[in-house]
Amino acid sequence: MLAAVQIGDSDLPHRSLLLGTDRSGRVLELIVLAFAEGREIVIHAMPMRPRFERLLPMEESWVGRSSD
Repeated sequence: MLAAVQIGDSDLPHRSLLLGTDRSGRVLELIVLAFAEGREIVIHAMPMRPRFERLLPMEESWVGRSSD
């Protein structure tokens, strides 16, 4: 995982934005709901949009990176 940010308010379920790479090295954005009993559900997954690049570690540029 490259970055994780809690989004929304503190109500349950908690909602988090996760940025990470798939097996091909493409950066993906995921929205995950975390419930009180520990269950987690991914409700959104797609290639990372440029507006989230600011959340990535500064030492590497991941936008547009692909092994295709």
